[in-house]
Formats: sequence, structure tokens, C-alpha cells
Amino acid sequence: MVWLARRTLQWHMGTAIGSIAALVVAATLLSSFIVMLDSVGRQSPPVERYGAVSLVVHARDRGAIAPETAERVSAVKGVVRAVEELSFPVSVQGTDGASAVPPGDEKPYVWGHGWSSSSVTPFTVRDGRAPVGAGEVAMDARLATFAKLSVGDTARLTVNSVARSYTIVGIVQAGRPVRHQSAVFWSDEQAAALADQGRRVDAVAVVAERGIAVDVLAREVAKAAPGLRVSVGRSLAFADGNLFNDATVTQAMWFTVVLIGMIAVGVAGGAMGLAVRRRHREIAVLRALGMTPRGVRGMLLAEGLVLALLAAAPGIPLGVLLASLISDRLYGFFTFSASFEVVVTPWGVAGALAVLIFTAETAALLAVRAALRIRAGDALSEAVNAERSLGRVRRSVGIACLGLAVPLTAAWALGLLPEAAGLLGTMGTLALLVVGAGALGPWAVVVFARLPGGLVGRLWKVGGFLAKANVAFGHRRFAGVMGPLALGMTLAVSGVGQQAYFDWKSASDAAALASVDYVIDPAYQGMRLSRDLHLGLRRIPGVEEVVGVRAIPDVTVGQSGVTSTTPVAMVAGNPAEVFPLAVVKGSWSAWDEQGVALSASLAARLGTDVGESIDVRVPGEQQKPYRVSAIYETSSTGAPVFVPTSPRSADRLYLRTSTQATLAAVRSTAHRISVDGLALEVRTRQESVDHQTVENADRNRTMIYVLGLVAAFCLLASINGLGVGMLDRRAEFDGMRMLGVSRRQVYRMIGWEVALTIAPIVMLATALATWGIVLFAVQTPDALPLLSSFVPWGWIMFLGGGAFVLSAVGALVAARTVLKDA
Repeated sequence: MVWLARRTLQWHMGTAIGSIAALVVAATLLSSFIVMLDSVGRQSPPVERYGAVSLVVHARDRGAIAPETAERVSAVKGVVRAVEELSFPVSVQGTDGASAVPPGDEKPYVWGHGWSSSSVTPFTVRDGRAPVGAGEVAMDARLATFAKLSVGDTARLTVNSVARSYTIVGIVQAGRPVRHQSAVFWSDEQAAALADQGRRVDAVAVVAERGIAVDVLAREVAKAAPGLRVSVGRSLAFADGNLFNDATVTQAMWFTVVLIGMIAVGVAGGAMGLAVRRRHREIAVLRALGMTPRGVRGMLLAEGLVLALLAAAPGIPLGVLLASLISDRLYGFFTFSASFEVVVTPWGVAGALAVLIFTAETAALLAVRAALRIRAGDALSEAVNAERSLGRVRRSVGIACLGLAVPLTAAWALGLLPEAAGLLGTMGTLALLVVGAGALGPWAVVVFARLPGGLVGRLWKVGGFLAKANVAFGHRRFAGVMGPLALGMTLAVSGVGQQAYFDWKSASDAAALASVDYVIDPAYQGMRLSRDLHLGLRRIPGVEEVVGVRAIPDVTVGQSGVTSTTPVAMVAGNPAEVFPLAVVKGSWSAWDEQGVALSASLAARLGTDVGESIDVRVPGEQQKPYRVSAIYETSSTGAPVFVPTSPRSADRLYLRTSTQATLAAVRSTAHRISVDGLALEVRTRQESVDHQTVENADRNRTMIYVLGLVAAFCLLASINGLGVGMLDRRAEFDGMRMLGVSRRQVYRMIGWEVALTIAPIVMLATALATWGIVLFAVQTPDALPLLSSFVPWGWIMFLGGGAFVLSAVGALVAARTVLKDA
């Protein structure tokens, strides 16, 4: 069978090229993600900051470890030394005025530490001395070389969004390779003041006694530090919060592999099915000569194997190249650490080849169905040349999908679906729309050609008339290859539009949560806003309230043995002036140093009520009792718990002002306190909403890229199908030339054929994608007037225009090849 398949492909090179092209694209995409998945499991992230210690106690948030916890860890038997560690983001201004971050660093900032923790790497003084005074720092040699700074120079450093000048008194050298982070050291007292965490620290690095089992010691240390993480061995690479753990992206990559694989099966199956239709007489002859259905199936499966192997030759190397491009953080497809490297192994290549063969064989099985419908008698019949109508099963499936989507949409819009079934119903409706688009796409082409397409035939008597007739009556050649484009475009446009809605809704909800005039955020990633800034803004005339908010994850809240681990918002200021949450019990007026506010869902889960006492335990600290002052309606953007705190470094500051405090006055004061004019972003409420929308879109760009890949793949599949279809029209073109039709008229006819084929697909995909966007927008009445802004018109124009231009070019090139001898 392999010999017969090879000979068949040699004699039908045109259709073979079409199938190979579809599989090459599939091989490139699939192998790139499979190679990256294989590489993730083979990474050995370097232990840099904590290279000289046995284990580290740490938490998700900075400043989460109390002094008592460090003392308990130090007292554990087998601990030689426990080093309390501070690590906070620092922006270093180089001699050119720009922020200095050496190439290869993971973060867009450097790390600040107290000098006593320099031993955990270890760092030693190479030039100068260790920092002692308040205005002194020591800088690691790698950073100093990049920033062109040396001992005796003055450097401006920004911490917690406030800049100060410091004298470099020492250059320190790491005792082991440190390539992905840079360090600046202060005296311990100065580092604690800058970190603004009181006596709390970020981590405790432990040096164990010689000969002790580290795993055993780690279990004992964990008992002394409840609620905190204890890292040993390779996990020390992530304990300092610097390197990103590449293993966290594997789920997204597997989703991408499955999605692309499913699309690839449909696309390759369509290409092979087209090849089978072009070889109908040949297959009929084989059936007449005694080939059984099993033989036909074996021949096509053998062809699928040969095609997969031919496609793997260029596809897998291209996939390795694509993997290198995707893993480069400059492209932003997935988030990988600075230490990530693409590792090409025989296992990874074999896995990519196996998936490709499975894809090709599955696609071949789809083509077998069309081949088995060819009868032996068709070898002697001319009727086989006639166009058969598009499959009734396909049409029925498409109509059924859209028919089911209508009542689901109505039930969702009218609120008839229970909350638990809401998301499932929504996703089911989207799936029905996408499947319906793929099934009914070819029918849209036929209907469009027979109705609006008639106008083209009347206006352009030769090219337009022939194009309309060809698309309407030779529809399998045109409509039959448009299913992938309809499916891919509907999926991409609806996905991008829904993401635009969710970005808007997230920002809108955040704006509704804060009834303020101005919002201040740190401009440098990873930084906070200092207490000095909070207190200084209070003194501006016209500023009525300044509220600082800091989010802390993994806080344990509970009473009477019922607990819940949840994120908590630590609030400095009066929350009643800023957060217009709907209070259902109690009052914000009862808020004081001992009061907390809970969401209704958390209060119900804990079984607590207003006036009752609950315990709150931040990781690394002893639990502390609070009184429930207020219970508010659960919000998708509001924190589950609001806990009072004194002014301290905050993630964000909210200002409520009178007309006396202008934006210019707030900005001027904030930048004067900060000194570093680039360290802060002062925005109005609406500017903050717009900025948050952009940030949300940036965080969700991976899904947009995946949808773009799928749409491009489906687009190429349809272009490939149209081009291959032209190769089968030599006799038709010869007849037209004999009747006096010029080459120019033939080319014009082909252009109109492409237009009549692509236009209905674009309209169908736009309509169904808009349907999918409306499905989400109806949940928010304020979103309906903005519906047109959620529809990604740019994507529609790009995909539709690209489909027309590339399909026209591909079809004209194929037609030119056929017309050479005509």
C-alpha cells in the first residue's frame, strides 16, 4: 500500500502539494509547542541569590515574616544560622540618566538588600568597603560595570517610588555566577527603613549543620513557620521571587497544542478530501478492478503517512525556529524566565513527529468517507464529473447548532439560566456558533452566489457572469474549501471581541469600586508607594481623603474552627470615603483599628455576623482578633476582606478632593516628594480606567496570539484549497480560450470568483462573532451602547482583506500555470 500511495502522489503532484502545504503549517505549529513543552521539563533554573544556604523560609508577599517567626526558625535543632532577608525593588539611574538593568536580568529593576544578608549568595567586597552610614550603598560589580559607576560616585536610587542620592562606598563580587539579577546593599538599618515593613522581613535563609538531612530539617522548620513556604534544593531558584517558574505555562501550552491539533485535523482532512474528489475516476477504476473498501482505506492511510513524513522534513525544523522566537520574551507570546532555553532532544522531535502522524492519519480517515462513496460503476460513467450538492449532514449539523444557540442565548439574556449553569451555557453557545460557522460556511457561499452574486453577473457580462455561474453551480470547488476560514475567523473575531469586553468590564468595575478623583500608581514594575508620599499628599489644600491600599495574598480568616484562606486588602485611611460598596449589614462608620469589613459570601462561609469577633492571621505572624464592622455585597473586583492599617507603603493611593485640588497640584506635589519624575503615574479616574483596560489586554495577550495563529492557519488552508482547485481546470480554461475568451477575462473571472467566495464567509463570521460578543455584553446594560467598540473591526478587515488578497494571488498563480499551454 505504501508503494501504491507513493506512486499515486507522484502522478497527482498538484493535490499532493496542497495536502503537504497544510501539513507543513500544522507540523510547524505543533512541533514548536511540543518542543517548548519538552524544554520546560528539562530546565535547570540556576540558584543565584540563595546559593550558599540550605533552605529558605518565604511567602508570596513581601514583608510577611514577623521577627518571632525568624526567632523560632533560628531555634530549630540543626540550624547553624538563620539570616533575616530583605529584598525590595530598586531603580538605579545610570550616568546617562536611564534606568540601569543589565542584559539578562529577569526583572526590569534591581534588588535592594541589607548588608548582613550578603552572605546568603555570598557577596564579598572587591573594591572599597561595606555600607555603614545612611547615605552609603554597595553595588554588585556586574551592575556597576553596566551603569558605569565606581567607588566614590554618587548614584540616584529609587525605592518605593521615592528617589534619593547615595554614595557608592563598595563594589561587591558574587562568589558564584549570578546572571539574572543585580543587587544593591545598604546597612541593615537603612534597608529596613527603605523597605518600610517595620521589623518584618521577606525571607529567612537557613544554614544547616554539616551532615544533617536537609529534607528532615525543612519539615521541622515548616512546623516553626506555619503558613509559610519552605524551599530546598532546586526550588531555591524561585524562593527569592526573581525567576519565573516556567512550569506554570504548561497548561496553556497543552491547550494550544490540542486546539491547533483539532484545527489541523479538519484542515488537513479538507485538503485530502479535495484530493480524493479530484481522483474520483482513478479510485472508481481501482474499485472496478477489485479493490475492497479496506484496500481503499489502507491506501489513503498510507498516503497520509507519506504526506506526514514529507511535511515533517521542513515543518519540524521550522517549528524549532518558531519555538525559539516564541520563547524570546521580546515577543511576549508566553511568559518564560530569563534562564529558559529551548532544548531540542530526540524525544521532543519524536513526540512532534508522532503527533503529526496522528494528525495526518486522522485527517486521512476523514477523507476515506468521501472515497468510499465512489462506486465501481463511476469508472464508466460521465455523471461522475457533475457537481454533487454539499452534504446534507453538514447542513443539518450547522442549522441544528444555530437553532440550539438561539434559545440558549435568549435564556441567558433573560436570566433564566441558574447561576451554576450560566458559564456552561455561555461556553456551549459559543461552541455551537463556531461549529455552526464551520458547517454553514460553504452554504453561505452558494446562497450568496445565487442571490446577491447575480448583480455581479449583470454588471460584468463576461468575467462577472462566468464567476457567478461557476461559484453557484460548481460550488464544491469553491464553497467546499471555505469551511476552515469560516470556523477560524468566527473563533478569532469572537474571542478577540469578548476579550475586549472583559477588559472594559474589569476596568469599569474597578472604577465603580473607587469613588475618587485621582489614582496614583507606581510607574516602576514591582514597586510600591512610600509612606512619605501618603502623608505628603494629605497636606495638599483641597485633598479631603487619601486612602492607601495594599493587597496581601494567602491570609487566613476565621472563627470557631471555620477558616478560609483569602486575599486581603490592607487599607490606610477611611474606606467609606473611597469604596462605595453596598453595605448590607453594619456600617462603615463603625470602622476603626479593631474593625474589619467582609464580603457577604465570605461572611456566610464563615458563619459570622456584624459585631462578632474573627481571627485574621497574615502568613508569618500570630493571629489577631478583629470585630466585624460591616458586611457588603460580594463584588467581582472588591476584596473579600478589608483590614485597617496605619499609613505604610501601598500598592495604590486613592485621592478624594474638592475643586481646589487640581490635577496639576497633585502631580506637582507627588513628583516633588518622589524626586524621580518617572516613578509615579498620577491619573484621573477616567484615565485610570483607560489604563487598566490596556493593562488587562496586555495580560491576556497570550490567548489573542493563539487565536491569531488559529485564524492564520485556517486562512492558509482555504487559500491552499482554492489554489489547488485551479489546477483541475485545464480543460475548462482550454474550452474558454477556444471560444475566444482572453486571458485577461479569465483572470478577471477568477478575481470575481474569489470575491464571491470570500465575501459571504466574512459576513457570516462577522455576524456569528458579533452574536457571541452580544452574549456576554447583555450581562452588563452599560456595555450595550458600546457594543460596536467591542467588535474587532481591525481583525475583520485584516483577516477578510488578507483572505481576499492572498486567495486571489494564489488562485491567479495557479491559473497562470494552467494557462501556460492554453
